[in-house]
Amino acid sequence: MPPPELTTSNSGSVASYRPPRTTYSPVPPTPPDSAELSGATAINRAPSLRKFPPPEPPVILPSVPDSVDLDSAHVPVPPARVQSAGSTRSSGASYEPFLSHAPPPVDSWIEVETTQREYRLIVRLPGFKRDGITLATKKRRILHVVADSWEEGGGHFERRISFGYDADLGQVRAEFDGELLRIIIPRRMPPSMAVQGSWLNAAAPPPTPLGR
Repeated sequence: MPPPELTTSNSGSVASYRPPRTTYSPVPPTPPDSAELSGATAINRAPSLRKFPPPEPPVILPSVPDSVDLDSAHVPVPPARVQSAGSTRSSGASYEPFLSHAPPPVDSWIEVETTQREYRLIVRLPGFKRDGITLATKKRRILHVVADSWEEGGGHFERRISFGYDADLGQVRAEFDGELLRIIIPRRMPPSMAVQGSWLNAAAPPPTPLGR
């Protein structure tokens, strides 16, 4: 800091004191929180959400051995929905001798499509009838598709499809038009997305009426 300056008045008898000139750099204030800038409060902040791993995609598994138990008995495929049986039955029991053991038709195939709301299975089953097609589930993660035909050009078709935790195998729907079997498996919303969606709906402002 420089020493003070002494100045003399016109009379030359009195010395006045002038303090040294200094520069001042104010300390910048602490920046406000981003929530304050947006007008939000601590109550409106989103709760901490537990992160869940993404669900596994559908996988077509190898043929199942006869000794594997299923959660539900084989049931015929209705025109619009798959019904579930109330009791558990083994797949290697009384009806096994009545199944066709011929190979499936060479032009039969299965495709899996995935959308945001559901999984879609498309199975081509030429030569099969609706009452010869059955579905079953295993541990709520595997869908078992079985078709049998004893007529010429038919055979035995069997596939297992494994799904992730988002597949709701308790709400399966199926349709068969004589050639294509279409199976719909709804997808559950992950828990984190469900919590976040409910919080967003609660925090959203009410809609403004039209005409105002």
